[in-house]
Amino acid sequence: MLFCKKAVAALLLTIAFAGDVFAEIKLGTLICDYMVLQRDMKVPVWGKAAPGEKITVEFGGQKVETVTGKDGRFLAELAPMPASCENRDMTISGAKERLTVKNVLVGEVWLGGGQSNMEIQLKTCVRRFPEAERDMSYKNCANDLLRIAKVYPPDWSETPCDDFPVKWAAITPDIAWNMSATAYYFATELQKELKIPVGLIQSCRSGTCIEAWTSLEGFSMEPRLKKTYAKAKARQANPPALPAGANRKDNQYFQLPTVLYNRMIHPLAPYALKGVIWYHGCNNLSNGAKYFQRLEALYAGWKKAFRNPELRFYLAQLAPFNYFDPNGTALPVFWETQERFSRAHAPFTGHAVLIDVGELDDIHPKDKRPVAKRLAALALNRDYGRKDITCDSPVFRKAVNDGNKLILEFDAVKEFKAVGAAEKWFVIAAASGVFYKATGVEFKGNKIILTSKFVKKPTQVRYGWLNAVTGNIYNEGGLPLGAFRYEPAE
Repeated sequence: MLFCKKAVAALLLTIAFAGDVFAEIKLGTLICDYMVLQRDMKVPVWGKAAPGEKITVEFGGQKVETVTGKDGRFLAELAPMPASCENRDMTISGAKERLTVKNVLVGEVWLGGGQSNMEIQLKTCVRRFPEAERDMSYKNCANDLLRIAKVYPPDWSETPCDDFPVKWAAITPDIAWNMSATAYYFATELQKELKIPVGLIQSCRSGTCIEAWTSLEGFSMEPRLKKTYAKAKARQANPPALPAGANRKDNQYFQLPTVLYNRMIHPLAPYALKGVIWYHGCNNLSNGAKYFQRLEALYAGWKKAFRNPELRFYLAQLAPFNYFDPNGTALPVFWETQERFSRAHAPFTGHAVLIDVGELDDIHPKDKRPVAKRLAALALNRDYGRKDITCDSPVFRKAVNDGNKLILEFDAVKEFKAVGAAEKWFVIAAASGVFYKATGVEFKGNKIILTSKFVKKPTQVRYGWLNAVTGNIYNEGGLPLGAFRYEPAE
């Protein structure tokens, strides 16, 4: 009898210790109730469990099995699925545990990133522009097919983190009230036109530079930023301790290369995304043309992280503002850089021109409806087949001198129209490089013909080449001509 008691005790002890082998299944960030899965794309489902444990993922008639690695990580991929407005459950099963993720939809998934102009909440927009509430039927905006996952509050890390406490939620007036106005209007525009579920992931933080949002791998793929890469790599290998008495919430710590990516983007990957809307730039304005390299690094790193070489990336240009740089032209140089990037990777990248919607005394223009509508137009036209929606602003192609005339030719326009004086923001110059206001402007199809009584043989032109400008020339689709310059070398 004593032997039996000892045997039973030993068996119970063995079972108790064996239980430790089967670790709790921990699902990746964003794999939770009310999530929206990206349609027509392989869908990763990932997480952690015990090393060597068999994991089974079931959803929508699919059953996928995988085994965790030595580090306990697993990743299973569901085959591409069509959109579905039906709330369905996903199950993830291990050796001893079965988790259920409820109310899952399939549709389109986008990420809204950037700094304060992306972060500004809908309530700020509505308070400044009460008509925005009427236009978007804000108080009646409850919509189970429109869902958001908000990465909040903002945080940073010297090294990549695997998790962030994020929850998906269907849109209600209270949730919309406190989310990004740009993201809300963008998502509602897509959902209204596509009539399928739309998921929006919001991850942004005011007053931050692009380097903080860039992955170490992104920096490694941009040779012109090799010094930044080397420093960031050294910091990750040996993270410095905060000085005594330092507050980790101080803004300075949010500016270091990779730290926001590590904490606010890395945990989201490799969630299947259609694309990104990016509203950023104030903190990098002084980079001018070198912002191009930084965009290249960020985009390359994010494509790799989300396993999507065709990741859409649509950026909003900064709006005009009275920046106090010596020449008053830092902003148009920045616009030029943003446009150069968006054209370099088209059709997967694009930009929304905002030269006409600024508040010259406010770096954060509060009406985000035109911003979101123009970003949505890019997605609807390029990605969802809505060729009836104009998505591109006119783009300068070439200039030809014809005596006292300078004839400009543009793409993405059939007919120009002006609101107010067409010549207001044009200046032209002869070979001397001394610019004078244009005194004559003629629209002819996709051409603009300029003259000035002060310039006999014009060869150079600038349009909107100031920080404090209000663009007023549009194409037939109502999209504004952006700032540009043509100054050929001798």
